[in-house]
Amino acid sequence: MALHSILKSKVIEWRRNNYQSDYPSISEIMDFNFNPETKNLRFLRKAQFEALETYWYLRLVEGTPHIFDLYKRLFPQIQMLETFGLKHLIQNLPEKLITKEFIAPLFTTIKTDDGFLTLPIP
Repeated sequence: MALHSILKSKVIEWRRNNYQSDYPSISEIMDFNFNPETKNLRFLRKAQFEALETYWYLRLVEGTPHIFDLYKRLFPQIQMLETFGLKHLIQNLPEKLITKEFIAPLFTTIKTDDGFLTLPIP
């Protein structure tokens, strides 16, 4: 599952919970965009409103995380490597070896070693 799919489901759940956060005015603002009689959007198009919801969800609920921290929160280790297209690095390893202790140095190497990223993919 992709990051945007997971975020969309989390935002929908946040909407169902009436946009709970430390800032109740956000809930009022979001609700104001819905026409109470028809339940349709009044001022923003659907895509605009969903973008606004996602922005506020990331800010208020997730605490404006660094993108890598967001991935770490939402994906198990193996799935995160697959999401980043790095499955080939682990496909021949036993699953019990793929732990946080294995993955943390791997991502440190990816961040800091430019030569690592230029290795040919088998």
